Amino acid sequence: MGTELPSRLTTMNQKTGVAAVSESEDAAVALSVAEGGAAPDAELREFLRGEGVSDGPISQDESGAVQTARARFDAASEESSLRGEVAFMRYVGLTYRVIGYSMTDKCAGYEREI
Repeated sequence: MGTELPSRLTTMNQKTGVAAVSESEDAAVALSVAEGGAAPDAELREFLRGEGVSDGPISQDESGAVQTARARFDAASEESSLRGEVAFMRYVGLTYRVIGYSMTDKCAGYEREI
């Protein structure tokens, strides 16, 4: 399973995953192993239950070697609001999380990346 991070974002390789962040730090894309390790749909539901998170349409695909569940989301706190997309994929016994997000007012400028 290969992935390529957006070239206009700065890549950070860490022990727990890899991330790419915009220069102004108003957008990011990250790949990591999901901590719970549950099926993609269960991991997605847990993510969408987070405080301040509202979800868009959910899509699932279990037709191939990689099971996926994904959704767009909005998240709000007292300080800021984010918009993005999150996907959970199960491959060779591990569940991975890919998340891309931006500040809500900057999201249109990062649509391709996230």
